[in-house]
Amino acid sequence: MTPIKNVNVSNFDPTYVTNEIKGLATKYAQAAQFLGGIGVNPDTHPERGYAPFDPPSADDLATASATTNNVDEQKLTEAYALLQDAYAPTAPYPAPPSSSEKAFLDSLAGLLSWWDNNPSKDSPSRSDPGYAPSKNATGSNHAYSPDTSNDNSDCAPGDSGSDSSTCDCSSSVSNSTACDPKLLDNVPSGTVVNAASAALSSNGTDPYNSTYYSASDAAGALLPVPVTGSAASMSLNDFISGTLDVLYYGPLYFGSPAQELSVDIDTGSADLWVPVNCPGCNSPQFDPFKSSTYHDTGKRFSIAYGSGTVSGKLAQDVVSLGGLSVPQQTFGAIRTASEEFASEPNSGLLGLAFGSIARSHSSTFFENLMEQKKVALSVFSVHLQRHQETGSEVCFGCYDTTKAIGPVTWNPVVSRTYWSIAMDGLSSGSLDSADFVSTNLTAAVDTGTTLIYIPDDIAAQFYNQIPGAQSYPQYGPGFYTFPCSSQLTISFSFSNQTYPISMSDFNLGRTDADSNDCVGGVLGIGDGFPPNLAIIGDEFLKSWYSVYDYAGSRVGFAPSVNNK
Repeated sequence: MTPIKNVNVSNFDPTYVTNEIKGLATKYAQAAQFLGGIGVNPDTHPERGYAPFDPPSADDLATASATTNNVDEQKLTEAYALLQDAYAPTAPYPAPPSSSEKAFLDSLAGLLSWWDNNPSKDSPSRSDPGYAPSKNATGSNHAYSPDTSNDNSDCAPGDSGSDSSTCDCSSSVSNSTACDPKLLDNVPSGTVVNAASAALSSNGTDPYNSTYYSASDAAGALLPVPVTGSAASMSLNDFISGTLDVLYYGPLYFGSPAQELSVDIDTGSADLWVPVNCPGCNSPQFDPFKSSTYHDTGKRFSIAYGSGTVSGKLAQDVVSLGGLSVPQQTFGAIRTASEEFASEPNSGLLGLAFGSIARSHSSTFFENLMEQKKVALSVFSVHLQRHQETGSEVCFGCYDTTKAIGPVTWNPVVSRTYWSIAMDGLSSGSLDSADFVSTNLTAAVDTGTTLIYIPDDIAAQFYNQIPGAQSYPQYGPGFYTFPCSSQLTISFSFSNQTYPISMSDFNLGRTDADSNDCVGGVLGIGDGFPPNLAIIGDEFLKSWYSVYDYAGSRVGFAPSVNNK
């Protein structure tokens, strides 16, 4: 990334960060135990039956580029537009395909090639040389010839067979017995399938025969491998305070009928909670009397986070997002919350760390989705915008290629408690230069933490490499400043791979309006924390689209679209 000099930024207010540092000591009080692989619950391995995620690679992107260069660009664009209409909002085409989409593109290229060679015809027919359709249809938008079996078993969506039974999939469908089960295999509930897009389903060796790709395959930008489950994307809002992107929160639905409540997305903890009859809670609360499926377990529940403490009882109810739902999800029904939560816009919190550290001693929402095989992939992925109230998202069971501008690089999880990975070092310049500070840390990737925290001694070494940098005890221990005009490239090394971040995220702002010193976004932590712990928060994740792969026990980072 290009260094930024003479940065013009606002003044920094340390209030939130000071509170975050205090709270992190409680949130990570058992970090030494957890990083050693000892949770408070057994690891149930909810990802059983799933394969490690296979995201788009550099070769995939190059192959896709070569493939699309060999077909009619206008018609390919039109075909993608059909797919977008058919599978929106879960198909952000046009987008580079994954490896499993190559066959689909090949078949699409074959169809477009046929159009190029037969410009006077609307679509291929059974009598055309070299054309071998496996399903039949009529109409100018269909790539198949009329039904010959007269039983409608091989009709395409939108057609009728001569036996008067109708095969109509032109509207929202989930499981239509009147339609070709192969064409509609794995179509998520609510997906709109039209004839033109469904007619493109095929395999790569024989474009119109044998295997059919499901809606999830055609919408491969999010679901790049054949699956039996579905996926859902949660749009996130960014709570901005001064120069900080403090937290990211989105809607989750509780009860029957569903009540919408906003939750903070936190990969650094594993519990779900929302306020229920909480006098001191200012945000909307869940009303158990309006839900026919609510169950109070009677068990007490309390937990401390980076920004406060909550307590109440454990309850169970339907929790859902999009077309995904867990019938008896355990969550904290919070009666009291510390004042730190009063100023935050979200009602509750959704923990996405491993259930082995859940205080509720229950599986997380996402783990239950996997255990019940309701998601397509055993991954969730997170995109965080930079100083924009909307546009961030977390994708459950999916990977959104529109949020990344490069391939994913993987980092093995050290312990299935936090999403923890090996941190080899960090630098304010080149990782090959004297600016590199070697470390032997375990880093918890934490969307619920705003900044980046490392041991005090490592922080001192890091800032010693920056000319003019100095500790700034006026804000408290762990703070450092550096000249605002510095030309820096802040980088981190995880599992021997380099990840630079944006200078606009590292620079938290000036100490005051007349100062030439700015506050650094890497802070030191000491007493109360394990000496080998680093906490990698949103400051890093705004530069990197993050992917959390249960089946692969790894965390992936792809360059964020924010970096364009």
